Amino acid sequence: MSNGFDAIITDLFATHLGDTTGVALFAVGGYGRQEVHPGSDIDILVLASKPQKYQRKIELFLQSVFDLNVEVGHSVRDVKACKVQAKQDITVATALFERRFITGDESLVAPLEKALNSPRLWPADKFFEAKYEEQKQRHKDYDNVEYNLEPNVKTSPGGLRDIHTALWICKRKFNTTDPEKLVELGVLMPSEKQWLVEG
Repeated sequence: MSNGFDAIITDLFATHLGDTTGVALFAVGGYGRQEVHPGSDIDILVLASKPQKYQRKIELFLQSVFDLNVEVGHSVRDVKACKVQAKQDITVATALFERRFITGDESLVAPLEKALNSPRLWPADKFFEAKYEEQKQRHKDYDNVEYNLEPNVKTSPGGLRDIHTALWICKRKFNTTDPEKLVELGVLMPSEKQWLVEG
């Protein structure tokens, strides 16, 4: 779905913001990593050098996206606001770390990369601690039960979100989520790599 949706919102962006410099569109979260499952929402970031300057055009673009009757989460920020929000909220940070440029002014890509890739923003050890606490709370919310009659495949213990959490931590610490590279680095045993891929 993500590639098809990319094409649709790229057309909508061109309609409302195609003649505008200083605005770019990113996919974030699951949409950013191109893992959109049935019923998933679509998360986008409209990055603008001066959000207020382009406010009306951005509003018209977002309205046209909402008219598609797809569950869309969105944010409109400049680079500084992205960094501030990422520093304050681990969930926002994680979504932004999985960003994927879709269309718009490509000159905004490098400043965002620089701001979010700074090791001082979320040092690997602090990121691990925050994601571990987040995981513990999620497991608690689902009663720490792996074998319900109807487990939540995404958020129950042992579900997709636990795999995502491990990969997010690897990305922050080792700058890769490739299972083969993680074996080469000694992070995973070959058998663990196989378990991960099968999971």
